[in-house]
Amino acid sequence: METAPFKLTQEMIDVLGGQDSGKFDDFRKRMSKGFHALQENAEKIIILVEMMLNGQSDLPCFIGGRTLVR
Repeated sequence: METAPFKLTQEMIDVLGGQDSGKFDDFRKRMSKGFHALQENAEKIIILVEMMLNGQSDLPCFIGGRTLVR
């Protein structure tokens, strides 16, 4: 599992055409919509993760993990 946080590098911004480009603006809007969707569905996502933990606690992503907090 990836442990590093997401980082938007300058190279990624350049590929999108720079911070003032339409593609970068579209990227920002889509990321915002994605985070809002995650927030709206957080309880459902937590329930699914808890179900996975109960059924497959030996998965690498659950070993040494933190307790879920609601």
